[in-house]
Amino acid sequence: MTIYKRATNIAFNKIDNSVVVIQLGKERHFHELNESASLLWESLPASREKLIEIFQNTYDAPIEQIHADIENCLQHMIKLSLVEPES
Repeated sequence: MTIYKRATNIAFNKIDNSVVVIQLGKERHFHELNESASLLWESLPASREKLIEIFQNTYDAPIEQIHADIENCLQHMIKLSLVEPES
């Protein structure tokens, strides 16, 4: 089972219903996460299955939509080097 975790070169702060993520390094990159991405972020570290469970308990949406949204969000965060999969 893969566990997803926040990358180590990250600072973040919750502001209202969103999270602002700052990638630290030579160049700093800022990302403002929307409400659902913020929920995913705050739930890490977690498996995909645990994230699905959390989203099912939070949002009234079809399970197929929850699966797709979580997968898209995880892949986008991995591409931006905000999240790392750990086997």
